[in-house]
Amino acid sequence: MDRFITRSSGIALLVIIGLATVLRLYHLDFNPLWIDEVATLQFSTGSFAEIWQYTAAGEFNPPGFHWIVNLVITALGVSEFSLRLVPMLAGILTIPVAYCAATVMADDRRVGLIVAFLIACSPFHLYYSQEARAYTAMLLLYTIGLTCYLLWVKTTRPAAMPATRYLLYLAMGAFGIAVWMHFYAVVAVLPILVHMLFQHIVFGYLEYGDSRGFDQGFFLASGIFTLFVMPFLTIGPALFGRRTGMGVVWGADPLMMITDIFVEMAGFHILFALLFILLAVVGMRRYLDPSFAAFVPLTIIVPLIISAILAPHMDLSVRYLIFLIPVFYTLVGTGIVDVIDRLHGSPLPLLCIIGFFIVLINAPTLANYYTNYTKIDYRGAATYLTDATNDGDTVVLIPQSRESAFTFYYKNVTDNTRYLPLQFGTEVERLNEIVQMPGTIWLVRADVRECLDPDAPINRWLADRGITAQQTYKWISIYHVQGGA
Repeated sequence: MDRFITRSSGIALLVIIGLATVLRLYHLDFNPLWIDEVATLQFSTGSFAEIWQYTAAGEFNPPGFHWIVNLVITALGVSEFSLRLVPMLAGILTIPVAYCAATVMADDRRVGLIVAFLIACSPFHLYYSQEARAYTAMLLLYTIGLTCYLLWVKTTRPAAMPATRYLLYLAMGAFGIAVWMHFYAVVAVLPILVHMLFQHIVFGYLEYGDSRGFDQGFFLASGIFTLFVMPFLTIGPALFGRRTGMGVVWGADPLMMITDIFVEMAGFHILFALLFILLAVVGMRRYLDPSFAAFVPLTIIVPLIISAILAPHMDLSVRYLIFLIPVFYTLVGTGIVDVIDRLHGSPLPLLCIIGFFIVLINAPTLANYYTNYTKIDYRGAATYLTDATNDGDTVVLIPQSRESAFTFYYKNVTDNTRYLPLQFGTEVERLNEIVQMPGTIWLVRADVRECLDPDAPINRWLADRGITAQQTYKWISIYHVQGGA
């Protein structure tokens, strides 16, 4: 490849970025905030020092993302849009950076464009570009580091080291900042640190017999990454111990998590996931040279193994593995290009067909995403209660763990009602006391896992009294009970 980007590929990339922007900006505030997004708001409020103290005191997420959100909500105020603005922008910016990473890795602009288009149309990436969490911010910084690292790998020669090792330093800096966005970035970066050592040994000692340039680059790069993560070295072990000590509450089964990450990267279709994996295997044939022979297994397989080991001991989610997107899509894109080359056809019509196929894969999922809520509809429930309740009514929320998201929308002070959140385990006993009080009671039940069991105490309590839902919203039900009975 003689040029990194040409006029035609640049225009195509701009069109893809425009498409991605429209998809991520559209309906940004459509879904109500869910509990994790409200947690982002809570941890993004206060001074920078106070936000750091949240992490030091036991919050499981680093402060970097919260600092950025703090600046945004200070400037724009608090809303669904402002809270999700940073993930949206990070999601959009990831696309041109992923183009660069894929183009460098494959040495082929066509692969870069396919990867950019795959990400632009990916429901998996889109979903987290519209959620007020740090996943796309982590992905952006990881992809920046990945691009710089791949450029360094492509030019790893003793004579070139003085000029190119700065790419390695930039990569380690970006990886270090990614850890400030989300701690699981460590799992993404660790394989690259191992590969950097591999490069150091193979090229510095075995192939060239001259490690001087590599020694300086390797140790300084390692030092840069260590410097960025050093503030977490004192609190990290305690946080990890606390997280694993809590056991698994909502986390995914290891095998299911590994399966789901490929299914979600393929538009939430199991058959397309198998097709993507097959294309990735075909694409792997291009990366059998010494520089990349270990790179792909390390950056994809090792994080999956680490996640499978951790999953039985702590809550993990598929979204933590979002950093697999750039390399996996590059393998898929390479496989697609290799198939096109084997067909000996005109590349432009075939690429257009591939683009249409990608749209076809993702269109049903995107259509459903834009027309139906994917999160608990606390906003709809709050609006209904505000209209339906009278002064002095009692609003009861079950479970109390969902209080932060519910009270973000429902304000009992302005609605002039009494608000009582109830914990699981004591809810029936407390309800028996509450229904003795005169007046109208509005029972709000969030359909979390504990509430889905028909034999759950709250469900038996409702069934025994013949109480049915007055109003239902996405994963939330409202019951009307007359007190004083």
